[in-house]
Amino acid sequence: AAAVAATGVLGGRPRALFTGQVLTLGPLRWQDGALPDDGTPVRLRALTRAGTVVWSADVTVAAGQVRAKVPRVRGAVTLSAELAGSEVRFAWP
Repeated sequence: AAAVAATGVLGGRPRALFTGQVLTLGPLRWQDGALPDDGTPVRLRALTRAGTVVWSADVTVAAGQVRAKVPRVRGAVTLSAELAGSEVRFAWP
């Protein structure tokens, strides 16, 4: 999946891997290459084409990655992940 960081807090582009209903996002890295601290909050949101939020979850970073169970959501086309002022978007699985 392609990703774009909306602000410069995150360095590089994390990978998003969807296996069944589980999303693994990462490794997440700061601009200096360091991993975020374990427990750093991340907000995940499923968005429609119009930008309406149809699902959200608050998760935390562990070992530089985020894992979350992602439900099937009708109308979702984009997955947004927000971390410390940065937003990364992916195509919804």
